[in-house]
Amino acid sequence: MSRRRLDGKRIYRTRKNTRASWDAIGKKYKCGSKSALRAAKRYAIENKHPWPIHRLSAAEMAYEDRVQGYSWAEIAKGLNMQNPDSARRAAYRYAALNDLNWPPGEDGKPIPKEKPETLYSMALSVYQYRLATQKTWGEIGKHFGLKHTYAYTMVRRYVRENNLPWPI
Repeated sequence: MSRRRLDGKRIYRTRKNTRASWDAIGKKYKCGSKSALRAAKRYAIENKHPWPIHRLSAAEMAYEDRVQGYSWAEIAKGLNMQNPDSARRAAYRYAALNDLNWPPGEDGKPIPKEKPETLYSMALSVYQYRLATQKTWGEIGKHFGLKHTYAYTMVRRYVRENNLPWPI
């Protein structure tokens, strides 16, 4: 009976990339879990790679997936969680327990997202528009894509914070 030498490199990479159980990896490569483990260990030690490769918890996987830029919905689906909020809570707990940055991101920086201009930062523009045109708050709201009550409240707050004349 001839014995075939398992490809430790492939097995090691499979474990590292998927963090699947040794049993699942053994089934994939048509060998036992111990044989898969030994082949991966042999490869890791011979090539000075980190050993052992532990399985990741669902919370750690959720955190790491978020670092890679996946959405909470994608993470929840991939980890068979009930909803995106479950993935977010698990990742948050993992970050808190391991003193990691929250929200997760590469090199401790949050995941870059294009954020729209905050509504309050429009206050000066709305204020100046009101002064120049003397239009109603309803017309101003339509012009800026806001509810008239929000346009009024935003400008009122801006005026109060900057000691400007009111009413305008």
